[in-house]
Amino acid sequence: MGEWSIRVQNALAALPLSETTHDVLDIAGLSQPEWSLLVKCCLCEPPFALDDLCVWLPYTARTAVEARLKELQATLYVQPVASGEFIVTDKGASLIKGWSSRERLLLASVRPLHGGSLKYLAEALEGVVEAALAAPSPPEKPRLFGSRRLAPDARATAMVRIDQALTDLYYFHEDCRVAAWSAAELDGPAFEVLTLLRRGEPRDQDSLSSSLAASRGHDEAYIVRLTHRLAERGLLVRTGSEVELTVAGRDLCESVETVTEQYYMPSWTLLPPLHLQRLRELLQRFTQGLRKAA
Repeated sequence: MGEWSIRVQNALAALPLSETTHDVLDIAGLSQPEWSLLVKCCLCEPPFALDDLCVWLPYTARTAVEARLKELQATLYVQPVASGEFIVTDKGASLIKGWSSRERLLLASVRPLHGGSLKYLAEALEGVVEAALAAPSPPEKPRLFGSRRLAPDARATAMVRIDQALTDLYYFHEDCRVAAWSAAELDGPAFEVLTLLRRGEPRDQDSLSSSLAASRGHDEAYIVRLTHRLAERGLLVRTGSEVELTVAGRDLCESVETVTEQYYMPSWTLLPPLHLQRLRELLQRFTQGLRKAA
């Protein structure tokens, strides 16, 4: 992962979260995955289909996404409007709007930098977002454009604008990554298997299968079939119950990361070098200031 994508993720991770979020889930009667899916429903152009939601969750089993969507229908936060299409109900939209308002009030009270620096950081990050929206590559940017659906208006505080811009740029990086592994003729689960093996996490088939069954909802038999297909491509090797990346598999993972950054970086490097250096320094101070205040 490149410098700027890491900086964006670090800054997002340092942002404060309201303690009322868990209360919202309890009141709403939703699990964390169901809540996350409801947010993504709001990021889709209405009416949306199951396929649109799967775009936001490319590593998760379609059956798991469908099950969560049915729960949202049962709690009346989402409703069908036509064959295979859905909208967020007024009840669901009100829940999201209330949560967003509380989060933004919290952000508005935080001051990791003085006012002038916060304003500059907001404007600089928004400039990168504008460049990303206009970038020719990757040609499809559904997550970035979807993220903009919940963007605040121009009167929002600098902290709220920074939060939105960082979120936009996180999703833009996801668009770049998906475009890169798609070009390598992989799908989400296949790329995740290769990535996990590259990190040296699960080294045997049973651990790999059970891990992805628990975290992504995939049938264990599906993961076994998937590793067989990747082995046939020469990207991993199976020795008994052990599963290991080949040199070709490692090279492909590195190639995907390289292509991802080739898509992601131009929107940043459009800034003049001195402005980019100031942005780097401010974003680092911003993240450090948030961590100290936590």
